Amino acid sequence: LGNAWGCLGDYEKQKDHLTRALEIDEKHYGKDHPQTGVTLTNLGNAWGSLGDYEKQKDLLTRALEIFEKHYGKDHPSTGTTLTNLGNAWGALGDYEKKKDLSIRALEIFEKHYGKDHPQTASAMDSVGNAWGDFGDYQKKKDLLTQALEIFEKHYGRDHPETGATLGNLGNAWGSLGDYEKKKDLLSRALEIDEKHYGKDHPSTGAILGDLGNAWGSLGDYEKQKDLLTRVLEINEKHYGKDHPRTGITLNNLGNAWGSLGDYVKQKDLLTRALEI
Repeated sequence: LGNAWGCLGDYEKQKDHLTRALEIDEKHYGKDHPQTGVTLTNLGNAWGSLGDYEKQKDLLTRALEIFEKHYGKDHPSTGTTLTNLGNAWGALGDYEKKKDLSIRALEIFEKHYGKDHPQTASAMDSVGNAWGDFGDYQKKKDLLTQALEIFEKHYGRDHPETGATLGNLGNAWGSLGDYEKKKDLLSRALEIDEKHYGKDHPSTGAILGDLGNAWGSLGDYEKQKDLLTRVLEINEKHYGKDHPRTGITLNNLGNAWGSLGDYVKQKDLLTRALEI
């Protein structure tokens, strides 16, 4: 039930349900049981969705220790946790740790599932994003292109996993300076997210933000402003008015207004962002 709430974008509700589940699992199974590890993983990711990456890291580190003890260092459950933990470290700014953990996960999945399995593609996605964090956008693009082909083959062109990879690949192209390609890929991703999650889901908001910035890079600041205004409404609804993700959107929206010549609006929005 907690994970269902998370899929609907209510990460606070997800966290509360999984916290209850963890207490039950620890009571009945113990603190180092694999079932406890599963709940720790889900709860950690809920905290990550709420922006508390330190809490996510700590919970996933506990889960990883459990899985390595019970299943071994190259088990798929260990690989999944390595991927999530790597993303938590990346969100905390340790890109080297993210890359190393993601590469370990990729090796596990290639061994167990093969090179064209969706689980392998998810790990490719994480490794690609890790390389992007280091500024190697060509490497990021190449890995994400591989991942996209796998997802489209196994899930189809309008699956949420396909959409997530389209978004990441679009950003890779943008980092390489091809904003038209970025816009096109993100537009596809947006259609998928709106279909599967709805128009005010946090995942939809994240794609809208990237797409808005793509339009800004192409010089259409009116389009950028409109999309980022939608993102701001989504983030304020789901995360609150003083959340870091809201602050990032305020910053981008302020700069869009500045590009349109409204410097007072830009100042006001950037002042709010700075306070956050």
